[in-house]
Amino acid sequence: MPLIQIILFGFAVTMNVRHIPTVVFDQSRDSASRAYLDSLVNSQYFNITAMLSSQQAVRQAIDNNQAQVGIVIPPDFAMKVDRGEATALILVDGADPFVSLSAYYNANIVTQAQSIQLVTDELTQAGKGALATNPLVSSLHILYNPDLKDLWFVVPGLIALILQVQSITLMVAAIVRERETGTIEQILVTPIRPIELLIGKMIPNVILLGFNLVMILAVSSIGFHVPFQGNLLLFVGLVLIYVCACIGLGLLISTISENQPQAFQINMMITLMGLVVSGFIFPRNALPPVINWLGYLFPLTYFIPILRGVMSKGIGLEIIWPLVVALGFYAVLIMAVAAKTFKQDLD
Repeated sequence: MPLIQIILFGFAVTMNVRHIPTVVFDQSRDSASRAYLDSLVNSQYFNITAMLSSQQAVRQAIDNNQAQVGIVIPPDFAMKVDRGEATALILVDGADPFVSLSAYYNANIVTQAQSIQLVTDELTQAGKGALATNPLVSSLHILYNPDLKDLWFVVPGLIALILQVQSITLMVAAIVRERETGTIEQILVTPIRPIELLIGKMIPNVILLGFNLVMILAVSSIGFHVPFQGNLLLFVGLVLIYVCACIGLGLLISTISENQPQAFQINMMITLMGLVVSGFIFPRNALPPVINWLGYLFPLTYFIPILRGVMSKGIGLEIIWPLVVALGFYAVLIMAVAAKTFKQDLD
């Protein structure tokens, strides 16, 4: 299952949407409009699928899911380009947030680039030189992910998410199934103490999760070419703390659950909430304060910045130690609460 998840999510989860289906109503049909459409296509973000005969047809194509972007070029486009007043109407399907944001930002970028190119050509022809259009030049350097590959951002979060889901699921299945079948009472009439039972349940799960981690790292590095910049021993130690925290959370869920379906429903709810409030996809500083604080109830919130820091940035413990201390405190606290409630449940 972890192998299927990392491959499926690695290929499916992308925030950099390209080749967006686009329809065009070009009323100008001249060199200016063709140059503008060519610049959109050459950006690789837009794929013109049809040339339509009316603005209503463009809107209908978007409504029928035949296209997600529609471009309407007025009949006097070339003349207004010469006067510096040209405007093109771009209709974007807002039902898909990633597509609409990608189309919105990239259409603006392409339009601005085309506008600068037109001004540059005009000044060059006038003998004033292209440098007159660039009084300020910025030198932009992207650290750690210079090509802005979304997999380098997504895969570390996926590793943390898969480990949390697997840890909770394995622990919940181990304890709740014993309670449902009645075998846990048979075990407890032996000299084995509850803490020994918990340790016995944890050890094989930790070994299995370690195997899953090696497999996930191999797929992410070899299959998706996601670099690993940090210290491997430090990474393994941090994963062990994180797994203990997740197992403690799974134990707590198994204690308050009466059967396996209920436990799996709680696990699914925690997974879905973690996707939203942990910073896996959405930045946590953009969340409302109450929702932001709610994220601290999940170990995923602490581990995602740790994992991204170690894997992508190669930073050490001297920088991420506050998060590591918080995760360690969370692991100790959740294990203590889970063990206490488990013992009371058995009594």
